[in-house]
Amino acid sequence: MTLTLLLRGDTAPPLIYDNGELIPLPSRTKRILEGISPLIQSQVPDFLNSDHPNFVAFLEAYYEWMEIQGNAVERTLLLNDYYDIEKTIDEFVESFEDKYMKNIPRLFETDAEGNVLNRKTLLTRIKDFYAVKGSEKSFEFFFHTFYDSIVEFYYPRIDILESSGGKWIEKKSIRVTSNNGTTNFAAKGRVVNMIGADGTSVATANVVDVFQFEVYPYTVTEFFLENIQGDFLSGQPVRVYFDDGSYIDETIFGLFDRFDITSEGFNYRINDFITILDESSGIGASAKVSRVDDKGRIKQIAILNHGINYVTDAPFAVESETGDGTATGFARASAIAIYDGFYYDDGGKPSSRKKIHDGDYYQRFSYVLKTNLSLQKYQKALKALVHPAGFKVFGDVLLSENKKSELPFHSQVQRQEISIIGNYTPYTFGTTQDLRNNSEDTDLYPDGYAPGYTGVGSNSATNATVPEGGSVAHIVGTGSTGPLGTAGAEGYTAAQSLNLDFFPIYHHPNIRGIYEIASGVSFGVIELRPFFYLPVGSDFHSNPTYSTWTSPQFPYLGSTVDGGTHDEYYSVSYGTTSESPN
Repeated sequence: MTLTLLLRGDTAPPLIYDNGELIPLPSRTKRILEGISPLIQSQVPDFLNSDHPNFVAFLEAYYEWMEIQGNAVERTLLLNDYYDIEKTIDEFVESFEDKYMKNIPRLFETDAEGNVLNRKTLLTRIKDFYAVKGSEKSFEFFFHTFYDSIVEFYYPRIDILESSGGKWIEKKSIRVTSNNGTTNFAAKGRVVNMIGADGTSVATANVVDVFQFEVYPYTVTEFFLENIQGDFLSGQPVRVYFDDGSYIDETIFGLFDRFDITSEGFNYRINDFITILDESSGIGASAKVSRVDDKGRIKQIAILNHGINYVTDAPFAVESETGDGTATGFARASAIAIYDGFYYDDGGKPSSRKKIHDGDYYQRFSYVLKTNLSLQKYQKALKALVHPAGFKVFGDVLLSENKKSELPFHSQVQRQEISIIGNYTPYTFGTTQDLRNNSEDTDLYPDGYAPGYTGVGSNSATNATVPEGGSVAHIVGTGSTGPLGTAGAEGYTAAQSLNLDFFPIYHHPNIRGIYEIASGVSFGVIELRPFFYLPVGSDFHSNPTYSTWTSPQFPYLGSTVDGGTHDEYYSVSYGTTSESPN
């Protein structure tokens, strides 16, 4: 048994011994024991101690009683403790609420487990609540704490019709080399610097997006920029720094950023194509006539592809069946590609779904709270605590409920290719072989399909083919005599109208393992529906409860054959974990 002794001397502070060991007193207990009663004998006259010991004992007993917890002296000695919300007694909590939480509801909602918010805990955090009063965080705190409810916000002002209120987008970019490969994608969200001759940064911009593509024989990285400071110049090095102090260096390609007309000509039409007369080392630029007047004079030219590696201005002509052949001009070289601007949405158009300002719901100073409560239940407390002055509040009922189910479900993800006929141009109706991997294990079209540059029985007016059993690759040229994708007398293909230099050729659908397209069938017998939506890559199935889904009854888990286990989370219906070829 533990024995506790409390010794209090005439002048020394009280001591507590537990089985002979001195125990430090908590400050609360120490103040009580150091109260008035220990001082009685030293404060009364000596004759009372000697002649009237019972009276002295009475006084000590009286003050000891006053010092008992809950009585006057004890309460007086501990007033500072009671002023601290973490130390105060329960009887004083309501007084704190009257002072610091006057308009806050006294009855709190219980959570899903039936727990009620601790009032003392709330009082200790109420300062944080007042610090963000009027913000969305204060609303979330209000509904979560007092009503155990979620809240969503809607501001009608975002749907008010404003003249010319649409968001105008005008993209700008630089095209650079790709010596660092796919590491260049890490430049997104960072600052690109053009480095001057002295090694310092002379131009900067924020990289908001990164693309990488092939323009034979180059691999090009395109940095889309914002907040451009200074002038970027073609042929100059650029550098992007990373957090660990490392960086990547590339070189800016020149490109054409505009087409200036020196002679407008006559009888030209919209969509007549532009021919660069002296491309030098550049490649891939393309443009077309976008506006003419009533006499067919060219007024505007639209750039379809800025191209790469153009370092000087170049003259151009216009290909046209109706033009008089006198239209000329110059393509201007630059480092910045400026794309045609466009509106991100229809927000400024009368035909949009925007609403007219009504001074009530659709106005700049209204907001809507979506909760699972009616507005009448919380409106008074809301306006007293978090409602910003000058605003108007509306309430919508949010119908939401969480459901739990023990039933096993799985999800399935399958990529699909929406087929473009250009990707299958060399195939005939009788073709049964895969032209990307034929019977001689040869890829006949490794670099796409550009009939004007194959050198395999082709000419400028007809589409050449490679024998299906042959071994000569159908390879595009260097572009020295024309842009990739050029075919026939028109000098332009559908690939270029899609901002592509040429169409890559895909594998034959009959090797995909699709149950609607039998292996080895000719192209001509494939039905349109399965051809237009060809599955690409792996077919994934998720496994939510593999402990109850066992193979072979539930084959999505994989098989136990050959050492397989039931907890194989994904399986592929085609029997392989790699993507099917394109």
